[in-house]
Amino acid sequence: MVVYDCFSIYCGIFVLYPVVVFAIIISNKAANSICVHASIHVSFHRLAFILYIVAISNSSGGTYKASKYIKKSH
Repeated sequence: MVVYDCFSIYCGIFVLYPVVVFAIIISNKAANSICVHASIHVSFHRLAFILYIVAISNSSGGTYKASKYIKKSH
């Protein structure tokens, strides 16, 4: 089950996220594309941080702790 979770997380990062970013960039080809790129960059770092916490808590045996920490940090 943990292997499947890791696979779905990596699949979400490397397959779905670039597609979403590509669609956002295409739909915002105007002058504000630099701002869009910056916000995408920040959101990607936030996503990576959350997934890092989830992976660490999964390896120590507690997804509940990670979800509690993520809710507390936002």
